[in-house]
Amino acid sequence: MVKKGQKWYAVRKGRKPGIYTSWAECKSQTERFGCAIFKSFKTKEEAQQFINPNKTSNAAIGTNHDQMSTLPSYSRDDPVKKRAVQPELENGESHTASTRKKQKVEHEHNSSKALLIKMHFDGGSRGNPGLSGAGAFVQFFQGGNSVEIVKIRHFLGRHTNNYAEYKGLICGLREICSIIDNKARDYSNISITVKGDSNLIINQMKGLYQCKHKDLKPLYSECNEMMNSIEKQCRQMAQQLDVSFEHVYRQDNKEADALANEAMDTRKTWTERSEDGENKLNESSTPVATPGSTLAAHCKSVDTLYTVEDV
Repeated sequence: MVKKGQKWYAVRKGRKPGIYTSWAECKSQTERFGCAIFKSFKTKEEAQQFINPNKTSNAAIGTNHDQMSTLPSYSRDDPVKKRAVQPELENGESHTASTRKKQKVEHEHNSSKALLIKMHFDGGSRGNPGLSGAGAFVQFFQGGNSVEIVKIRHFLGRHTNNYAEYKGLICGLREICSIIDNKARDYSNISITVKGDSNLIINQMKGLYQCKHKDLKPLYSECNEMMNSIEKQCRQMAQQLDVSFEHVYRQDNKEADALANEAMDTRKTWTERSEDGENKLNESSTPVATPGSTLAAHCKSVDTLYTVEDV
């Protein structure tokens, strides 16, 4: 017997795709699974359709063929019967053209309600350990159009390369936290793609590698806390969230690499924002979150800025 208010959780892509009756089961199949695809539904039928869209589509096609077999046959040169099968609307459009136009409007509407966030991070150390810096390149898309670009440069002082890489990831995630905290309610679907050239960090964030180094554990924990907070907030607002961590090679991570090198060259930390063609410079790489907000606690102040004399 189905309980009142029962939800069905459909996992199209995860550790074990299927339909689950509790969020805990769904989370165990999707948490820290790269490119996981899942969604909750009010009925089991809707969940099955989400998992097997092709099966539903094929069934519909089969039904159409059955229906078409009962229609009278006609030739391409018979305009009267052709109009009987594809009647025109009052404005002269065919049903097919009208349907396509409607689908296009619906697609544009859905796209306007989707927020796509792409982030590249990097870090470097000249000496390992040595003079180090981190960089994050964050780009926000709405309706397929780029609406904002954030470039973060963070000078760290003397640290290892892995430490700097994690700092780059943290800078980018803080910026994403700020956007989610302030603007997430305006969207129904949120997709986050995080890319970096550190195979170690990407696999640790995907849950494939353990983080055992004492200096990296606090940074790893901070990243996971931010990701868990993002997931929790989106779940509370009934938003669909897709998150993926992807390893890329250095040549595909040039923006973040350049930002990390600029931080080391200048020995300074600053953020550059580009919105509607306007550049805005901030002295700190810390994004501003709404006071008392869910994610504000994770947007901690950046490390003390270093100067030439400090290193």
